[in-house]
Amino acid sequence: QQDCSNWELDQPVPDLPPVEAFKGPVGRYETVLAIIEDKQPTVRELLGYLSAGGGHLTLIGTPEEIVDTM
Repeated sequence: QQDCSNWELDQPVPDLPPVEAFKGPVGRYETVLAIIEDKQPTVRELLGYLSAGGGHLTLIGTPEEIVDTM
C-alpha cells in the first residue's frame, strides 16, 4: 500500500518503491512505473492517464495513425 494522502495534485509523482518491494498486482504496478518514467507526470496527470485508458494503450485516430503508433 502507498499512502498518497499528502501528495499534491500539481506536483510530480513522488518516488515509489521498486517493483520488488510491491505486494500487489506487479504487472499493473510496472505499468504505473513505466508511465511515470516515460511521461514524468504530475499526480493529476497520472490520474488522468490511468482513468482515460486504465494504463493500457488506447489508440485513437485513422488506421494509418494507429499503425504508426503500433
